[in-house]
This record gives sequence, C-alpha cells and structure tokens, in this order.
Amino acid sequence: VMASITEFIEKRLKLKINRDKSAVDRPVKRKFLGFTVGVKGKTRPAKKSIARFMDKVRNITSPTKGLNIKQVFGKLNPLLRGWLNYFGCCDTPSILKRLGEWARHRVRMVQWRLWKRSSRRYDELVKLGVNEETARMTVGSAKGPYRIAQSPALHIGLNLNWFCIHKMPDFICHS
Repeated sequence: VMASITEFIEKRLKLKINRDKSAVDRPVKRKFLGFTVGVKGKTRPAKKSIARFMDKVRNITSPTKGLNIKQVFGKLNPLLRGWLNYFGCCDTPSILKRLGEWARHRVRMVQWRLWKRSSRRYDELVKLGVNEETARMTVGSAKGPYRIAQSPALHIGLNLNWFCIHKMPDFICHS
C-alpha cells in the first residue's frame, strides 16, 4: 500500500514524500500534528506533545530560575493559552483537566518556595484565609515544596480564585 501511494504522490502529483514521517498504520499508533486518534475516533494530544508541554512548564517553574510569581505567570500564561487554543478541541477534556491540576500544583510549589521563611509562610497562609492551626502544621512540616504543594492549606489559600486573579487561562481557573 505504501509503495503504490508513494508512487502516485511522487510521479503523478510531483510531490516529495518524507519517508521517515510517512507510514501506513493504524490511526491509534500514529500521530499527526501533535494529535493521535484513539478508540472510537476520539482525538487527543499525543504523548510526545504532552511530555513537551510538561517539560516547558517544569522549565518555567524551576526553582533555579529566580523568578518572582508575576514573572512566572508572565511566562506561563502565553504557554498555557497557546496550548489550550491548539489542543482545546480534542475529545478528551479529562487530559486538559489533569494538566491544569498539575500546572496549578507547580505554581503552588513555586509560591511556597518564594515565601522562604517559616514566619512569612505562616503570615501569607493566614492572610489567604487558612485556619491558623492548619497554617502552623503546614509550615512546621518536614515535607519538601513539591509535597507541601499538595497540602490542604495551599489548596485553601492558593485556590482557583487566586489563579483567576492572576489571569490564568480558563482551563486552569475552572477545572
């Protein structure tokens, strides 16, 4: 099949085929423009596209960057909006929801690191509406920033409204 299609395209249409990218295979096993076609014809972002997106978010939210939270949002928002505009039409919104939750987790981790000292962390959590006892227990925890970002205190303080105030895209604010 591949040979006959290649011959038709190259000889009749006078187009060149990239043999590295071209193949005849089941749609589930191939990707096209960053999408894959899954079961029952549903489109979804390809695994490689998701991995590339996650690497870019990790790079922006890296602790070694030395960015304040406004700079993080300034770099993250265009990436998130572009990704949503491109992949928002897929038939699997659960993937977008999961990536939105993960991106919020990374931002919470960055904010926790930026507060640095225990006293500042406690004050900021209380200011954001976290109960004093919960804030004290969270600040006194020996867990690292990635694990703390999953804590109830950070989910209460840095909630969806906090992300919307910082003008995050809809799939981040309303997931």
